[in-house]
Amino acid sequence: MTKYSLEFRENVMKRIKEENLSLVDASKIFGIDKTTAKRWSINPIYKKTGPKPKDYNMIKEDVRLHPYEGLHKRAKKLKLSYKGLCGIFRKIGIVYRHRLQYPPVSKWIVLEDLKNEKDN
Repeated sequence: MTKYSLEFRENVMKRIKEENLSLVDASKIFGIDKTTAKRWSINPIYKKTGPKPKDYNMIKEDVRLHPYEGLHKRAKKLKLSYKGLCGIFRKIGIVYRHRLQYPPVSKWIVLEDLKNEKDN
C-alpha cells in the first residue's frame, strides 16, 4: 500500500472539482486506483484507528481478568469494533477454548499463559 501525502490528496480532489473530472479519469491522470479516488472523495484525511501495540498488554490483561466475557461486550467496553478485536486477538495469540466435560465451559485463553503452564 502506497502512502500519499495529505497535500497530494487535497490536490487531486481540488483538480477533480475544478475540472469536473470523473473519479476514473482522475485516477488515470494521477496514477492512483479508482477505489482510492472514491475513498478520498468521501474523506481525504487518512486516519489509522485501533489500539497501538502498547495497548495489547491491556487487552491481554482484560482477557486474563474476564475470560468468559463475550467478544461483542468486550469490544464495546474497549471501544473497538468487533472485527477489529477479532484481528487483534488473532495477532496477539488469544483463542476461544471449549471444554466438553461436565460442566461445559468456554473461555478466552492467552496462548502464552498456556505455554507457561505446560513448561511448569
